[in-house]
Order: sequence, then C-alpha cells, then structure tokens
Amino acid sequence: MIQDQFRSELKKADLNFTELSVLVSLEHEEKQAIQQISQHVSLTSGALTYILDKLENKKLLARIPCNSDRRVIFVQLTDKGRHLIDCILPNLYNLADTQFNSITMDDADKLEKLVTDMGTVS
Repeated sequence: MIQDQFRSELKKADLNFTELSVLVSLEHEEKQAIQQISQHVSLTSGALTYILDKLENKKLLARIPCNSDRRVIFVQLTDKGRHLIDCILPNLYNLADTQFNSITMDDADKLEKLVTDMGTVS
C-alpha cells in the first residue's frame, strides 16, 4: 500500500505525516506566522506547538519573533529543513506517481470531485 511506502520513506527521514505537512507548508511559503501554519495543516495551536518543538529540536525550522508585534511568531525552514524537503519530496512524488499511474483521467476527475465535496462538508 502507498501509505506503508510513504511511512517507510518518512521513517528514514525521522518524520511523521504531520511533521511533513508542516514542513511542506513552510516550503511553499518561506516564512509564516504560527496561526497561518495552523490553518494550512488543520491543527490546534497546542498540537502545532508540539510539532514545531519537535521540528525545531531536529534543527529543521526556526522560530523568528515579529519585530512589529511581539505576539506574533514566524516560522521558517532552516537550511537543514530545506535540504530534507528537497531530498524526500521527489521520493514521495515518485511513489505516488507509480501508485497512481494506472488511474484514468475519468477516475482522477471523480477523485478530485470527491475530495472537493469532502472539503465543503467539514
């Protein structure tokens, strides 16, 4: 199963799915406020703080205070975090590509509609 293959790849990088989603969110937008990340990955601030602590201890991201508002903390990838994402994402994309290569465009359209519909229900 693709989920098991993804877990195996993530285990090699000492990550889990939630940690990966935080890193990928930061990869797409270099510096983000914690509240912004929380919305992107659908985590409470308490759960996100725990994940950020773990990733910061692994030296994959850094917290940066906002100069204009002491209540705001920004988070960004470190060079080590960027390197890890650059190494692991191609492997994960290849796994997904291999797994989903047999899906027809019609199946892909149905899947996209299903996922979109699920998003509007929540």
